[in-house]
Amino acid sequence: MATVKNIHHSYTVEQYVALEQESELRYEFYRGEVFAMTGGTMQHNLIIQNMANALRSLRSRGCRVFTENVKLEVAPEEHYVYPDVMLTCHPQDLSDNRLARYPSLVIEVLSESTEAHDRGKKLDRYLQMPGLQAYVMISQKAVVCWLLRAKRRFLVLPYVGPRRRPFTPGKPGLGDDPFSDV
Repeated sequence: MATVKNIHHSYTVEQYVALEQESELRYEFYRGEVFAMTGGTMQHNLIIQNMANALRSLRSRGCRVFTENVKLEVAPEEHYVYPDVMLTCHPQDLSDNRLARYPSLVIEVLSESTEAHDRGKKLDRYLQMPGLQAYVMISQKAVVCWLLRAKRRFLVLPYVGPRRRPFTPGKPGLGDDPFSDV
């Protein structure tokens, strides 16, 4: 999903929340800066759908999968985003209707306009979240994704091509090729 920086003025979190309530657009927020979220491509959307569908089996474990329209608080009063796909099993996230704070997994589908940000500053900020267990970045250009998993520190595990390496080893229902209809 592409972002467009709003350069008019610095926003407080309260002003940011009010802006979103008054607008049909979604905005990401970082330290007073507001970024409008623009539409993605069909391929971007298909990858998001495939990833969300692959994770839906975890609902039986009390987890929920959210796509694009649920806001994530990366850092309180500082950073709010709309990840492409997010998995959370935390009770507080399951009781809030608009905001997640404790995801286990965040997935971003990379686009030309956001790839540098998603693989740079956004990645750095996500990795500071204490409960985050994995961050996945998926390329639209090739059948490649990067899985960063928390095991004392985040490890990068690249996935290249369908079925050469299971997307998430040992997890039932998650080994399907997320790019099968892209």
